[in-house]
Amino acid sequence: MEFIHLVRDEIFIKRRRGLVLDFTPIQSISTDSALLLVSEMDRWRRATFQRRLRAINVDKWHPSVRTTLRDLGFFELLRLPNWLVGGNAEAPDGSKILKFRAGTGYGGKLAREVRIALEQIAGPIQTANFLHDGITEAMLNARHHAYPGDFRPEIPVIPEFWVTGAWHPAKRLLRIMVLDQGVGIPESIRQGTDPFHVKVMVWVAQKANLRNDADIIEGAMRTSRTSTGLAGRGHGFDNMAEFINNSADGRLRILSDRGEVVYEHGGTINTRLLPVSLGGTLIEWEVRL
Repeated sequence: MEFIHLVRDEIFIKRRRGLVLDFTPIQSISTDSALLLVSEMDRWRRATFQRRLRAINVDKWHPSVRTTLRDLGFFELLRLPNWLVGGNAEAPDGSKILKFRAGTGYGGKLAREVRIALEQIAGPIQTANFLHDGITEAMLNARHHAYPGDFRPEIPVIPEFWVTGAWHPAKRLLRIMVLDQGVGIPESIRQGTDPFHVKVMVWVAQKANLRNDADIIEGAMRTSRTSTGLAGRGHGFDNMAEFINNSADGRLRILSDRGEVVYEHGGTINTRLLPVSLGGTLIEWEVRL
């Protein structure tokens, strides 16, 4: 996250021109970190006049870093030819990553596209219906809550969500991620006035810390599981968790602002306060097939 904040500061606060990207020192990059990077490059490309981003020494980047970014669509944003970024070479560990997709709408059609693409690289997913519903819910969460009309951040925002997925065959591990650059779940709940948001704030006030972003996300998750009769749709955490509940093993991870909450198969919830803000929300499912 420190690197992402450095990129944002150099581009949007200091407004530096002629910046180049050289990831030669980086030995590995996770799919979620790569998605964050892609969304920042997409923001840069679409929100500034510097449409052409430059990467140097790409042939010297670690193969796993180069392959992860290539498969995700990073180099297409930079308009680099395929032959310069490793051609069609597979990842060293055999992992496969979906090219990122971005959207703004309801998400049902896009969720179906992502599910089909995941099954093409990982094989049949027995609980695919719960996966589809969870992805759709995360997209709806971004649409309804991430970008309120009075949201005025310091740096430009692209009011969309970014989606990807990855299959790691050696571990039989499937990962799906939905990211937005919005106001964040904790702040959305603090500002909310519908019955669901009020109930979350009451829960946090009684059992945790109203200033702790992770506590607010946990409160929203626990309240969502017991508040289906409340007016307002909340943030749909119960629907997001159903893919985990109906899988043999897995976890749902939510990072938003400075909060991280992990919901484990079986119902255990763990929280952590991050040192810096994510600047949006990342929702990730991780299951073993």
